[in-house]
Amino acid sequence: MTSASRCQSAAITILICALFGGLLAPSAAAQANVTGQWQTLTTLAPINPVHLSLMHNGKILFATGSGNDKTVTFFQGGVWDPQTDTMTTSR
Repeated sequence: MTSASRCQSAAITILICALFGGLLAPSAAAQANVTGQWQTLTTLAPINPVHLSLMHNGKILFATGSGNDKTVTFFQGGVWDPQTDTMTTSR
């Protein structure tokens, strides 16, 4: 088998796998009734969080933004624990 035919064979195999993988993969469409819904919290945050990230332990890491003000150089962050509904911030 020549180098060109090996490349062609590999390309065809990858194409077939990609096609069947795409057909067999579950749909990732948004389903609010299945995965949950947004809701407003009753707890007020001590800072105005702009950036949020879900951590591996289920807690939410949040940070403030600049408010599009170039002179703002001090940012705050914190962690919200949804299980206990508590927020800790750093200043």
